Amino acid sequence: MRALTVKSGLFWTVLMGGLLGGSGTAMPTWAHGTSGTVEKITTVRGTSQYDTGEPMAQGQVAVYSPDNIETPWLTGTTDNAGVFEFIPDGSAGDWEVVVRKAGHGQSFTVSTEATAAEAPSGLSALQKGVTAVAIVWGFVGTALFFSRAPVSAMPATVSPSPSKES
Repeated sequence: MRALTVKSGLFWTVLMGGLLGGSGTAMPTWAHGTSGTVEKITTVRGTSQYDTGEPMAQGQVAVYSPDNIETPWLTGTTDNAGVFEFIPDGSAGDWEVVVRKAGHGQSFTVSTEATAAEAPSGLSALQKGVTAVAIVWGFVGTALFFSRAPVSAMPATVSPSPSKES
């Protein structure tokens, strides 16, 4: 059986590269080659239609914020089904939405409440500390594993010395 040997220069290069490259860096995701974010949003969606039930397709939409009721905060058009959608900027109060097309129109009022700031998602100080200790412990264990004597250099078995009987 051949013993596993590792050149010490290569071992220490890999170990130090792992320690220096991995220490102090943020780990936003657990999988490699991916990234992403999650946001909690509140969308306002409305549908505009004529009295006949036909959707008001491509109707002009103007959204007025509670902070400025004279200048549109957002403008756009409805889709072919008469649907429009927007995300308020967090201002509390009554948002006014006006939809118009070819002399027809309607107005909606959407009330919103101020949202409290949420805590940033990420690792707590305790989680970061435990992660750092686990990483260091893993490197130390790996170093000890590869720096041990080859299997062939270890005695195969230890047998008790023969006793003298008198």
